[in-house]
This record gives sequence, structure tokens and C-alpha cells, in this order.
Amino acid sequence: MKPGGIFSELQRRRVWRVAGAYILVVWMAVEIVLETAPVLGLPDWVPRVVVVLAFIGFPVTVVLAWAFDLTPEGVVRTASLDGEAVRSSEPERVVMQAGPARLAGVFGAGILVALVGFGAYTMVSPRALVRPEAIQSIAVLPFNDLSAAQDQAYFADGVTEELINRLARLDEIRVAARASSFQFRDRDVGVEEIARQLGVEAVVEGSVRRDGDRLRVAVELVDVATGFQIWSETYDRTVDDIFAIQDEISTAIVDALRVQLIPGASRLRAGTSNVRAHDAYLLGLARWHARTEEDLRRALEYFQEALAEDDTYAPAYAGLALTWAVLPAYSDVPVDSAAELGSAAAARALALNAQQAEAHAAIGQIAQGLEWNLEAAEMAYRRALEFQPNYATAHQWYAETLTMMGRLSEARQEIDRALDLDPLSVAARTTLADVLTASRDHGGARAAYRRLLTENPGNVIAQTGYLFLCLVTDDHEEAITGARAAYPPSVAAGVVEVIRADADPSRREPALRHLERLQGVLPPGQLALLHASIGDREGAIQRLEQAYEEGPEPNLPFYLVHPLFDPLRADPRFGTIAEGIGVEAPLARLPAA
Repeated sequence: MKPGGIFSELQRRRVWRVAGAYILVVWMAVEIVLETAPVLGLPDWVPRVVVVLAFIGFPVTVVLAWAFDLTPEGVVRTASLDGEAVRSSEPERVVMQAGPARLAGVFGAGILVALVGFGAYTMVSPRALVRPEAIQSIAVLPFNDLSAAQDQAYFADGVTEELINRLARLDEIRVAARASSFQFRDRDVGVEEIARQLGVEAVVEGSVRRDGDRLRVAVELVDVATGFQIWSETYDRTVDDIFAIQDEISTAIVDALRVQLIPGASRLRAGTSNVRAHDAYLLGLARWHARTEEDLRRALEYFQEALAEDDTYAPAYAGLALTWAVLPAYSDVPVDSAAELGSAAAARALALNAQQAEAHAAIGQIAQGLEWNLEAAEMAYRRALEFQPNYATAHQWYAETLTMMGRLSEARQEIDRALDLDPLSVAARTTLADVLTASRDHGGARAAYRRLLTENPGNVIAQTGYLFLCLVTDDHEEAITGARAAYPPSVAAGVVEVIRADADPSRREPALRHLERLQGVLPPGQLALLHASIGDREGAIQRLEQAYEEGPEPNLPFYLVHPLFDPLRADPRFGTIAEGIGVEAPLARLPAA
């Protein structure tokens, strides 16, 4: 080649023509993939792979165009510019015969080399696929309801939750809990961001399409670090096969991750072959998670419908037990009645399946909040976690019991574990703030409450907790804001007067009159805290005695460890109440984590 003739040589060897054709064809291919991938439900990583292959294939195609020429006799080595002939008397046949496929041959060779190069890249790149056995954390995202009527969301949620619970029984992997995974329902958030917020390495995504008795479930397991699928499958069955599908999916994921399922775990949750019973159970579960009085009452009805279809369905009994365990905190249901009905349902669930973790947790919550038996609560939570170590709610409730018992370091470990499993759980984050408050870590508690309320301003339980913390720290303006957010206007007006009396002792008498009017409106435990906040120790003791004598108030054990009651701890009457419930309130700060 003559010096300075590189551009002429590129033109002579038709490299420009091949490169231009390559760019045009690849551009069209990429556009087609980008437009059709969402419609076809292709994974997010497919367009990325196409683009990477296109970039890798371009230099390969250019090199081939430089080295070879297309002639009527086939593909031959391109002669050099100075006329040096190819030694063979015939053009050297290298790839293919002449014809319409000649240009495609160059492209094909380029793409073939690109695939090989891409395979080598994924083997050596730091961003290469994580080997399945290296994945230690996973989240199951809410399955999409693709049914024509869009009326199967509860069913899709049920499939998701069943998978979460089955995978949560894996010894070697951490599974993000339902409350956190379901935060991303109907939100336009990328998989990478979801994984970052949940702290997981892989996600399970899927969809459910139900048409009469026909059912299609599509599911994929994605490695977040690379965006590539580890495994995917589509199941076309009848609704009667839903239990088998759930078994197949969980088993396939287990196999893909190369971990061991705890013996018997795959069928512990199902408990029935009756589709109508299972449907009602899923509806009840969805209502239980909503946690309002109306939803909890509907949950009871759905669980009872499930049992009317199959009276040996252990998870439905456990659902009843869980609902009765928390209902008094959201309604005026008598505590004694709820404790009796919840205990009976839990006992029936355990008679059918002694390893039903939800039933053990329900027993713990009943003992903790409805019976004030903290030792029994601890035993029940430990049993629940023995059978389901990744059960975030059991870790959270156990942290509450440990806080009431004064074992704050252990409580912090349990709530940290709950948040590790369920980082976006509002309930667990509220408990963390409560644990920090009981530990006299006012700065940490304040930060925890503020983060929580910034994202969930309507959370009445958190608003109430923050209100009482602000009374400890004399942050009266924040306390007034919290009171107005936590209570109806008529109640908030009286609470605000109490807060102002805490700031200005001259307003104490009017505040006491407001507190008298709030009797029978606010729980006695909360009234006791308000009395204590303005230095009315006698009034606080009277309200505590009232709460203790009237029977279990679900939140009273937590109130007893609150810093507002520190001036009362030397009073023998306070000691009698605390001892009767089993509560201890150490004054030391929580040791540094």
C-alpha cells in the first residue's frame, strides 16, 4: 500500500460500503428489539445484549471486509495494492459461493465472532454473571395481574406471597419480606434500584393471567449485578394445578441457586387441595396486611370462608389467629374475647401442622399484648423462628417483647434482623424507633421517627410515638404538630393544651381539666403518659392502675418502659404494675452497635 493511501485503500476494499450496510442493518435490528421487547415481555437485559453484540460485531465485520473481497467466484483474499498476486492460480475460496448471501456471510462471521467474544467477556469481566451459588439474597417482587378483567390482583399477590414464604425456609439465603417487596407494586422503579433499596442480589419477577379455569404463570429469576436471567419458565395449567405450579417454581429457583431446601418446606404452606379455600385464604391474607379495622374484619370473614371449604386448612386457622391477635389494637373488640378466639385458632393450626410458624407467632402476640405474659410470648416467638428463621414479623414482635423485658441489646439485634429481611416495613421501622426510645437514645429515636414520618406521614402509631418522644426532649412545637396529625381535631385540641402546659407550668390546671375530659376517649396508658409529661405523678399512677385493673391494654407494656415514666419508677405502686406484667425498664443507653 502506498503511503498516505489509507482512505483510498478502504474505498478499494469496499470497507466503507460494508461498514455502512452493517450500521444500517444493526440500527434497524436494535430499533425493532427496543420496540418489541416490552410488548413481548422480554427481560430488561435483552436490549442490552443486542447493543453489546452490535458494538462487538462492528470491528470484526470491518476487519473481515478489509481482508476479503466478494467476487462472482466467491469470497477471496483481497489482493494488495501493489499488485502482488495470490499464489493460487484460482481465487482462493474461503467462506462461501457468490450470490445474494455474500454480504450476509460477512455479517454472520462478524456476529459469530462477536458471540464468542461476548462469551469470553462475561467470563473475565468484573461485571460478569454472578455464579448462582454466590447469590445470598433475593426478593420476590409482586407478580403482575395480566388477566383481561384485571381482577386477579389478590391471586397474583397470593402466588407471590407463597413463593416468599417457601423461599424464606431456605437455610442459605436471605429473602426480602413481603412488606418491603410489595412497596414496589405499580411503581416505575428499575430492578437495580429495587435491589439496592432491598439489599438483595437477585430478584424474582412474574405475571399471572387467569381466564376462567385456565392459568398462565410466567416467572424469571434475574441476577441484578448483570441484568441477566438465571432462570425463567412459563406454566400453562388449570387453576387446580396452582399448588403444583408453586412447588415447581420454588423448586426451580432452589435448583438455580444451588441451595438446599429445608426438608418438607415446599408443602408446609399449601395445606389444601381445595382451590376455593385457597382463594378465600389469599383474599384474607391481603386484607390482613392492610391493617385497618375494616380490613381485619373482612380478613376474619375470608379465613372463615376458607375453613368452610376445608376445615383442615392449617394456614387459614393461623390467619384467624394472627387477625385476632392484632384486631384489639385497631378496634374496640374486647381483649379477652380476641385472646380466646385467637388462641383457639392457633391451637387448631398447630394440631394440623406443628411447624406452622405464623400460628406460633400469633400465640406470641396474644401473650404479649392481650395476656401480658412476656415469658410465654418469648417462647412462642422462638418457636416461630425455629421453623421459619427468615420470618420478619416474628423477629419484629420478638424485639418488642425483649424491649419490655429490658433486654435492649437483644431487642436491637432482633429488630435489626427484621429490618435486614424487611427494610421498608413501616411496622418494623416503628419498632426500631420504639426500641431506641426505650434505650434513651433520643437522638437516634428522633432520626428514626422523622425518616419514617417523612415517607409515611399518615402513620398514626408512629405519630403518637414521636409525640411522646418530643415531650421527653421538650420539643413542644414538634409535639403539637404530632398531636394534630395523630388525633381527631376534638381530641388533638385537649392534647395540645397539655403540651403547652409542659412548656408553661402556669397552664397546668387547665391542662388537667382537659385530661379529665379525655378519659374514656384515649386509652388510660396514653393518658398516664400525658399526666407524667406535666409532672402530675399522682394522676399518672391513677391512670396506670386503671389500665392495669381494667385488663390488658395492648400497648401498656410498651408504655411502661417509656422515659416519661422515669420519675415514677421509685413509686411502689408503679413497681407493682410493672412486676405484674413482667416489664423492666433499665435506664442505661443501648450499647453501641
